[in-house]
Amino acid sequence: MVEFGTGYFHTMDRDYVHGSPSDNSTNDVGVSPGDFGMSLGLGPVPNVQAINAKLRAGTKTMEFVFTGAGKGSGQGQTPEMYGLKQRQALVEIGRANQVNFTTHATVGVYGLAGMDQQGNFSKTSKNFSLQEIKRAIEFAADVGTGGPVVVHTGEFQRPIVDADWNEQDNEWRKKFQMHSEEEGRTSFRVVDTRTGGVIQEARKNRNVSRPVWKVAQEGEKYIDFE
Repeated sequence: MVEFGTGYFHTMDRDYVHGSPSDNSTNDVGVSPGDFGMSLGLGPVPNVQAINAKLRAGTKTMEFVFTGAGKGSGQGQTPEMYGLKQRQALVEIGRANQVNFTTHATVGVYGLAGMDQQGNFSKTSKNFSLQEIKRAIEFAADVGTGGPVVVHTGEFQRPIVDADWNEQDNEWRKKFQMHSEEEGRTSFRVVDTRTGGVIQEARKNRNVSRPVWKVAQEGEKYIDFE
């Protein structure tokens, strides 16, 4: 006689967690593939058919990661490369397989302050980054019916030792630092507000020469012939 729910589920089955492993099992902890999520880089995973094939592992949560920016390419796709029919197909695939879709905005965005790959700042770069995130949000609304949208907002390297939150608590003041010599070797960037270009980068421990002026003492006259 067949007994249901007593270990007949395969490890790749969605209901495997409801089974009852036998005493001679391998100490099953009751974790199935459905308890893990999966990230898909759209580009290396080229189309809707390939996305559907990835669902066979049994995952219940899948994150779409866009790897391109602007117009995109075959290996670096953007949300605009998925039209109405493709998005509707993804919605139906998710509903049929009971999968939750989340979205990761393009990894080609370097922050929201407008800094480009050369380290300069401009409003053009800022608007470009904002538009890329907006496109990811619209994709999440269409395909995932909302849900989280992951965005990388790391702008540029900042010193930790001089951060305001690292100066407030006396007990833990300056306890956080990137390395032991950060306080002395911290660098600051000087940016031209007219062009957005970085003029120079100065370090705290850099020695700067200062002229010593020859001046006349009280009651004396000094004439500089140079």
